[in-house]
Amino acid sequence: MRNEMMMETFTRIRMDILVEAPLKERIARLLDAEGVSGYTIFSAIGGRGADALWARAGHITDVGQMLNFVCIVDADRREPILDLLIGKYADQIGFVTTSEVQVIRPTKFS
Repeated sequence: MRNEMMMETFTRIRMDILVEAPLKERIARLLDAEGVSGYTIFSAIGGRGADALWARAGHITDVGQMLNFVCIVDADRREPILDLLIGKYADQIGFVTTSEVQVIRPTKFS
């Protein structure tokens, strides 16, 4: 019989913020100003939106390119960050999702 140790996990909120690339600095400043301890930015290569397929290929500038910010925060931070995003960027292309996740190092995420 194996000796299995149960690892304690802690609930946090993962936020995915998909925006057009020209908003990169503004979203980063917003997260920084809200004290988000860290985030990662991924470049989206393509997908399907409400109207049609889209792809990053062939774009010379950032316009039309999409980025996905991923951050993990305490549950009480979700609503204030969402309120700011909705207040400033509700009319922009993209979306925001949140979900509960389990982490093993809770102090890394604020």
